[in-house]
Parts: sequence; C-alpha cells; structure tokens
Amino acid sequence: MNAALDVEALRAQLQGRELKMWSGAQADAPVVQGMWLQERLASGLDLHASWVAIRRRLQGQAQIEPGLKLIVMLQGRVEMQLGRERVSVGGQGPECLLLAAREADSFLRTLPGAGQQKQLVLSMPSAWFSAQGLDAQPGFARSAAFCQQQLAYQRWVPDARQTALVDQLLDLRATPEHLQALHSECLASELALSALTRLHQAQAEAGAGAPASGSTRGVQCLLELLHSGAAEGWSLAQMARAVGTNPTTLQRQFRAAQGCSVFDYLRRYKLGQARQALLHGATVTQAALDAGYGSPANFATAFKRQFGQTPRALRPS
Repeated sequence: MNAALDVEALRAQLQGRELKMWSGAQADAPVVQGMWLQERLASGLDLHASWVAIRRRLQGQAQIEPGLKLIVMLQGRVEMQLGRERVSVGGQGPECLLLAAREADSFLRTLPGAGQQKQLVLSMPSAWFSAQGLDAQPGFARSAAFCQQQLAYQRWVPDARQTALVDQLLDLRATPEHLQALHSECLASELALSALTRLHQAQAEAGAGAPASGSTRGVQCLLELLHSGAAEGWSLAQMARAVGTNPTTLQRQFRAAQGCSVFDYLRRYKLGQARQALLHGATVTQAALDAGYGSPANFATAFKRQFGQTPRALRPS
C-alpha cells in the first residue's frame, strides 16, 4: 500500500468551484480534481461539499467544533480515528454519520485510495441550536444530551430525499445566480432538519435509557456480517445467534441504532451497492441481480423509491 499523502502538504488551486491539488510539479496530474465548496451560511451552518476524483491515498487532521457534524457519503469512503475507535463511512454504498462533540476536538481523517468521492459535511455548531431556539424546547432534551457526548455518533443509510438534497447542493446551476445563496440555505436547513429528526426518532425508539452513542457491540458485529456478505440468506434467528442474543432484542437494538429493521437496512444497503455498480458501468440487469432482485422491473421500482431516479438515468452515458 502506498504511503498516505498529507493533505496539508499538497498545493491547491481553486477557480470558482473547481479544485485541483498536486503533490509534485504542477505539470504532473493532480492527485485531487473536481468540485469543491465550503461556506458559512447566513443561519450559522457550515457547509463543505466535494465531488472529486482522488488518485492517491490521503490523510489529514479534521476539526470539529462543539455541536453536531453530519457527514453524508454518497460515493467513496472515509476512515476516521475517533478517540480509540476507528470508524469507516461509506465504501459499500451511501451512508450518513452524525457526529457529536461537547468541546472542540480534532481527529485523523483518511481517504483510503484512488476513486471518486462525493460527500457533504454539514456542521451545526452549538450557537446555531441556540439561535434556532432549539435548546429551549423541552422535547430537545435527549438530543441535547447526545450533543454533550464527545465523539459519539449515529449512522444510517440516507433516504431518497437526503440523497436529493446533497445532489442539489452540489449543483445549483439551475438556480439563478442571485438566488443560489438562499437556495443553499434552504436545502442545508432541510438536511439539518432531517438529521435531527432521525436522531430524535432513534432516541425515542431506544426508550428512556441513556442517549445512543453509536451501535451496540451486537449491532456492530451484525453490520460487519451484513457488509461482508457472510450473513447472506440468514434468518433473523440465525443472525441473533451469531451475535449472541435473541431475535427480539437484536431487532430492538438494531432499530434503535439504525432507525429501521434489519431487513429494511439490508435492502437499502444492497440498493446502495447497486447504485455504486451502476455509476461504474454495470448493466441494470446485473445490478438488479447483485441486489437480490430477480426482476429488473421490481428493482427499478425499489431503486426509484430509494433514490428518486431510475437506474437507467444513473448509468454513465
């Protein structure tokens, strides 16, 4: 494996939203090239988005301020060292991760290899919650407690609307230029709302216990089995035995951590893998079979329900 390049040591050129980064002479091919956006919105939200081609393994320090950071990874993968825990986002399909910080902190962030990366990071600082009046709402108490944990996280598969919001934020060309800032504000606020709603629902389902701080050990083990394909074709009872619990407890813990049932998660996960395959040139029939659909028509229906577009519309022309 090639040694990771330090992002801070790269030379960058930004023209409008077009970013190029080099590790050597500027005549060499850029190691990073594509769309890049970073802005502080009028409401106090911080928005960072990129859709880039990466040619080398990259590494660098990332900062988090007190509050929440939402990471939406639609293509590619990022690895983060959160304290003693190494957390990966994306890689096997689209994924969201909501990260909490009680105080300012930094963590090591690694982009593990060459490929396309399409991601959006939305930071919701503590001051933003106060400005919106959320911290004065009694119903916000559990979410506020989650915010007070250091590097706690929730993860889930983005739904069709969240995916569409990221796509729109990455490409505002259809919006008149003088309205683009307002459009960004509206889209980012809706994305923040969807993440906070997801957090509230997960905590409500978890009951009156301690606020969720990521997957339990059993749920994390099951996620590894599902992602590796080792649990392909298993019943819920088989999955529960494999992680040392019973089906009822596993389903409850999984729903609390992921916001959906085990098999609903698996369906979304496989659709996410199919989306990645289509982006890399797979046929609709092959993507449907890989996702477990015997009928391309049924696959197309499920795909459009999940991502808001048909599989054929996604394939490279």
